[in-house]
Amino acid sequence: LVRSMFVAGLDLDLVVESINKLLLPVGLDNFSTLDACVIDLNLMNCSFIKLGSSVSILKHKMTSEIIECKSLPIGIVQNIRPTIINKKIFEGDTIFLASDGVVDAFGDMERYKCFINDAKFSNLQKFTDDIIEEIKEISK
Repeated sequence: LVRSMFVAGLDLDLVVESINKLLLPVGLDNFSTLDACVIDLNLMNCSFIKLGSSVSILKHKMTSEIIECKSLPIGIVQNIRPTIINKKIFEGDTIFLASDGVVDAFGDMERYKCFINDAKFSNLQKFTDDIIEEIKEISK
């Protein structure tokens, strides 16, 4: 629904407000996170839009930046404002959005950031398999 509203050209505030109003009456246990990244390749920037979501990582050639969420999920309180973080991107950058289960499995934010920073991305399936193997190793 959020994607459809964005594609239709609706303003971010209207999208968040509308979705929040749909979820509020249902009850306290009905909330959703929103984790999106809108990329403008012409201006070479991106906007992380986060509501109650896990961290994201923007990986540059030699370093990685953690993008944190400072807002509640949709459907909890009446007036909600998303965390919006704008970043400049460069050729070769990689953006990671992951569920809290993946991030939490690393147990330590620095460990997760280091894993992403050291990862090779020539094959997305191999990268995904590597994350699963790393989480299995951590869980032992």
